[in-house]
Amino acid sequence: VKASQGRLVAVGRFGSSTGAGIALARLTKRGHLDPTFGTGGTSEVELGDDDYAHDAVPLADDSLVLTGRHVGTAGRSVGYVAKVTPDGDLDTTWAGGTGYVDVAVPSHDAYLVDIAKAPGGGFVAVGEVALGGHPKAWQSMVVRVNGDGTLDSTFGTGGIVVRALEA
Repeated sequence: VKASQGRLVAVGRFGSSTGAGIALARLTKRGHLDPTFGTGGTSEVELGDDDYAHDAVPLADDSLVLTGRHVGTAGRSVGYVAKVTPDGDLDTTWAGGTGYVDVAVPSHDAYLVDIAKAPGGGFVAVGEVALGGHPKAWQSMVVRVNGDGTLDSTFGTGGIVVRALEA
């Protein structure tokens, strides 16, 4: 993802003996790790269990809004939208103090894979839902999140739209 001042940000996953978390790296325009970000240019963020980051959108203040998935309390994959500070830490002033909002679809696995800024200061994320946890019964999901990290209750059902796409 292209950030300010010609820098690049990469998001992904790191693994450890305690599970997996979100890995972030910010590079200078010359391709070196940016020492002003995280620890020597990298940061690790954990939301819970088996966190994956799939996409990010940079903001004007050098913070990032991420999307991906992690394992929720019911043991199913849950999509999320999270905010990270310019220093690479989870922004606990966002989403009611947690720094992220879960996008759960009851009884189904949900994945968010792409995010973009939306008009009015919010964000739109897209992904998939595996109906009943069955990997061959997928439907598309679109989520709208307000600028403060809450789901937009004026969009779909509680900020979430799940639909089968047909040719």
